[in-house]
Amino acid sequence: MEIVVYALDAGGKNNFAWVRVHKCPNDINNYVPIITPKNQNIDNIIDCSSINGTDYVSGNDLKLLSNLIYNDLKIGNHVAIGVEAPMWFPISPLKNDYRFKEERQSSWSGQIGSTVSVQGIKIILNLFDLLRKTKNITFSTTTEYTHWTKKSEEKIIFLFEGFISGVNYKIPCTNNSAIRKLPLRPINPKTSKKYSTVYEEEHRWDAFLVACAFYGYYLNANLGKDRTGRTYKATKFSSLHLNVFSHWHSIMRRFNIFITPISDCACPILAIE
Repeated sequence: MEIVVYALDAGGKNNFAWVRVHKCPNDINNYVPIITPKNQNIDNIIDCSSINGTDYVSGNDLKLLSNLIYNDLKIGNHVAIGVEAPMWFPISPLKNDYRFKEERQSSWSGQIGSTVSVQGIKIILNLFDLLRKTKNITFSTTTEYTHWTKKSEEKIIFLFEGFISGVNYKIPCTNNSAIRKLPLRPINPKTSKKYSTVYEEEHRWDAFLVACAFYGYYLNANLGKDRTGRTYKATKFSSLHLNVFSHWHSIMRRFNIFITPISDCACPILAIE
């Protein structure tokens, strides 16, 4: 049994991507998102530092994503799903419209935040619609990490949000030394063959950062350093609100999927700085 983190970047205008991270990543500067030819359904986040490094599956096909999650649940893996989109908002009558102090420059209610939130809701609705149609598996969900990690025979999905925005919390893929050394049509270090498309793919990269934030915060993974030598730090933001509306809870209620806590609450928001 192992921890498997699925992270999704909602993007916008029906543009999104997901990644499956099944092992704790090391220095994120070693990884590069790659888009494979269109006749293949699976892309990769590859480790350029070693021919034996771990690669991660990525893509933008929801049916394939639901099948992967189903298979992980079936064999007993601990599954977590994180979304890079606002998954709750405050309804308390406070002047401050941001959910946590670090969100001041990129509020959930701004043009970008609200657009991505709606897109994220749509994606998660379609994903769980596919998952609930698998007749031979039953699962519940939670936004509480301690509940998820308890020893139990029950299949539980941990739900969280990733915050990849602004100068301090959006690590650009072009910071990677591996990318700066690659040609326009990079060579796969595992096969020595050229890829069919360019490596730069923002949505897959942002989804990967969400998964890395999970491993960095909850499992203390060493995520490496930036070009100035500063160590990347995974963090969880503290909500400024108690009275909130949770999109996670609304989606689970729609499909009659049990979620804890039962009442709407702020899910964990993770980031890398």
